[in-house]
Amino acid sequence: MTAQEALKEVLEALSEDDVERVVQYARSLGSQKSCASDLPPLRGLWKDLGERISEEEIRDARKEMWGQFPRDDF
Repeated sequence: MTAQEALKEVLEALSEDDVERVVQYARSLGSQKSCASDLPPLRGLWKDLGERISEEEIRDARKEMWGQFPRDDF
């Protein structure tokens, strides 16, 4: 069964009101923009702040975050 045949079968089982809602929704899909396309790229977002994070700081943060994982107390 093709997607078109499946869609036709589903639409035939719906009421007229439901079919109208499906049509309105389908039409709105083409006009929607992706939220991701509106966002600026995140790479280098804070580069102008002049902060540098060393490998040692990253390693210490990972130790702190994962030091107690997994826990048995819950």
